[in-house]
Amino acid sequence: SGTVCDAQFSDHSAEAVCQKMGFHGARAWRSGQLFEDQQISREVLLGSLECGNTNWSECILNTTSSSCSHASDVLLKCYNFWLISSDGSSIRDESEGLLLYKDGTVCDDKFTDLSAHAVCREMGYHGSLGWRSGVEHQQDYRSITMNEVECSGNDWNSCNYNRENNKCWKTENILLTCELPTPRDGGWSDYGEWSVCSANCGGGTQTRARSCSEPAPRYGGAECQGGQVEARDCKSYPCNGFALIDKSDTMITGETEGLLLFSGGTVCDDSFNDYSATAICRELGFAAAKHWRSGMDWGGVQANKPIKLNDIVCTSNGEWDSCQFSTNHDCAHNERCFLDTVKISPWWMSLEQ
Repeated sequence: SGTVCDAQFSDHSAEAVCQKMGFHGARAWRSGQLFEDQQISREVLLGSLECGNTNWSECILNTTSSSCSHASDVLLKCYNFWLISSDGSSIRDESEGLLLYKDGTVCDDKFTDLSAHAVCREMGYHGSLGWRSGVEHQQDYRSITMNEVECSGNDWNSCNYNRENNKCWKTENILLTCELPTPRDGGWSDYGEWSVCSANCGGGTQTRARSCSEPAPRYGGAECQGGQVEARDCKSYPCNGFALIDKSDTMITGETEGLLLFSGGTVCDDSFNDYSATAICRELGFAAAKHWRSGMDWGGVQANKPIKLNDIVCTSNGEWDSCQFSTNHDCAHNERCFLDTVKISPWWMSLEQ
């Protein structure tokens, strides 16, 4: 016995050789020196094998001396499973078909989803799209040639089967649908949650990520376009002085209610009044305070910040320099101040108008 050179070898040659050996057809072929000792110890007996179709009797064999090296030896994989449609023709798309083994049917005893995947992969598909048993194809004249296909994984080498004692009814024949290994472009998943801000105040960054997994690309399909990670600024309010923030912990610059901060922490409402609100709004560059209140409306945004000021007492002139305050407190989270401004322009501009 010897090897076959890949000169003139084609897909037709592969099919013809597999059928000549009693298989149904060829799954794949290539050339190479994969089996070192087994190949080196043998001569190249066929210098070329040219087949214009899959009929072995019409193939042209060159048995004369060959200049081929073992690197040109043909490596061939044949298969015995295939699918047929209701009219008896072979199926190579994703249609349901009657599963055949050596021209006979396969019984569903011990057959599972793993068995379906393994058989489909053995035929060159990506895997199984589903299976069932029944009588809907040309089955009457076919014998049952395989039974009890039991697999522990998705590959045929993990399977055990029985080719004897096939005491099955035709209604137990396997009807199988396999998935082609077609290219599929990737798709982005939704973004995850934003990360914790990199700073407590003074401006930081937080990120969130997505993955190219819905679906994941396969078989040469395109990767997802665009970035995997998105970033945004966070906690841009100053680490010293007053600021107003919204529910997303972002500093407010317009005329809207916000949670009052001082040096990155909150302000307690003990002794707080309209004079306190006006003095702080002017310190922020606004004309005056529209209203103020206390509460626990913003959950974690408030709960995660320390209380920095308490007992703010101001005179009627509306200047922060007239105010007294304490950095000690016995306040709860629901005593934190919310402040609403009247005008964006600095207060001294309002006096000039």
